[in-house]
Amino acid sequence: MILFFIVFLTIYLLGSSYVFARGWRLAASYAKAGKALYIALFAGMPLLIFTQLILRNNGVDALTGHWLHLLGTGWMVVTLYLVLWNGVIDIASLFKRLFKQRKSRRRTFYATSKQTRTIQLQQYSGYALTALLLSIGYYQYSNPKETVVDIAINKTIEGSKKTIKVVGISDVHLGYGTNKAQLDAYVKQINELKPDLILISGDLIDNDLYPVYLQNMQQELNQLKAPLGTYFVLGNHEYISGVEASKKFVKETSIQLLQDAVHTLSNGIQIIGRDDASQHNRKSLTSLMQGIDPNKPILLLDHQPKDLAAAKQHKVDFQFSGHTHKGQIWPVSLLVDQLFEVSYGLQSTDDTNIYVSSGLSLWGPPFRIGTRSEFVVFNLTFN
Repeated sequence: MILFFIVFLTIYLLGSSYVFARGWRLAASYAKAGKALYIALFAGMPLLIFTQLILRNNGVDALTGHWLHLLGTGWMVVTLYLVLWNGVIDIASLFKRLFKQRKSRRRTFYATSKQTRTIQLQQYSGYALTALLLSIGYYQYSNPKETVVDIAINKTIEGSKKTIKVVGISDVHLGYGTNKAQLDAYVKQINELKPDLILISGDLIDNDLYPVYLQNMQQELNQLKAPLGTYFVLGNHEYISGVEASKKFVKETSIQLLQDAVHTLSNGIQIIGRDDASQHNRKSLTSLMQGIDPNKPILLLDHQPKDLAAAKQHKVDFQFSGHTHKGQIWPVSLLVDQLFEVSYGLQSTDDTNIYVSSGLSLWGPPFRIGTRSEFVVFNLTFN
């Protein structure tokens, strides 16, 4: 994980340097105030991510931490799209020169007036397009949709109610990013749906518990209401945050943790909660199925959708997962589609139904471009 962040941040700094140098060809013609503003934005903003990482566990207040998180991680998306924009322009320009077999010309660091007009059009178009994408992305993130999925399970449950409403959420990432106000809004929206059962498929917590306790987020979580209860499995971010501290926090709420455990509801539905796939010593699904009644409904919670074949082999009726965020932003979503058998949505095979959620909130930048935050409402109908 440490190596991943080192590589990631190195690539980010290289991309930021490229964007800065590419834009400076235009900014060099600005007055002193314009140059200072450009340097503050395109040299200063990339450093906020490091400021956030340094201060997040050092007593920073919730509001400051929230804005450092939004600006620091959000600028990464600005950098990504400006790298893509300028990269396409530079590659197209190179091929144009090669195609026309123009003689190579020495390019000065300061542009001529004719070059400046072209650079202005290119750079301002890139800034405008990036701003438009970020506006759409912020809306897609901050206004989660309600996805309704109807699933018929060919088994019986006890009691007169044969259809139960399950609200499934994943990847809430509580902390400086998803703060107390957002969590309060989420809880109210969930309760308005009047679920019979709530399932949380991992990554309830983001990177550390300091901002979670700082904002007393257990108060909001204790407001979740479902007659059959609220059940939760660990994700990889609970381990990043410190698994024992994460488990202790969950115990302070009305949420029931299932870590390689099985719980049977009053109506006979059996819920299996697996430990996160990052833990190689987690129990196999085969061992967890010991004592399971195959004639009664089987629901499986597993944060990462990596072991789908096991769910099908053991004829799990319904599996709910998250983790992928559906890539969160384009073009990362294209890569995620290749990494997972199901990166988002419903897959029904024989008697097994698997749903992978794009997540209620997200990790890092507060944007969803090409994806959408969601609550999932499952209407499970039994014989």
